[in-house]
Amino acid sequence: MATMSERSEQRRRAGLDPWLVDLYRSDYRRLVRLAALLVDEMGDAEEIVQDAFIATSRAQRNGALRDPTATASYLRSAVANGARSRLRKRRVRRRYLRSVAPPPTAPPADVGARR
Repeated sequence: MATMSERSEQRRRAGLDPWLVDLYRSDYRRLVRLAALLVDEMGDAEEIVQDAFIATSRAQRNGALRDPTATASYLRSAVANGARSRLRKRRVRRRYLRSVAPPPTAPPADVGARR
């Protein structure tokens, strides 16, 4: 089993920032619950949070996140925006499916009749 310093070194070589790893450990479940409340699907919620962490990591590498205290806020905003986007896509998909679905047909009159 790897020691703490070995794991830290592995993360550093992989390009993972220690503050982001700590934030992931402390906030991941809470952020998934937030996303699940917004989109009502656990799988979608987990994907949204993972995408938010990736976006946060990219923003930090690009220099857009210079203040570590703002990272949690950035992450929550990314989760909320990801959930909104997912809901928007879902709504468009449902609207499209309704427009191309064949109209429902009435059952034959004798279906409910008893013999």
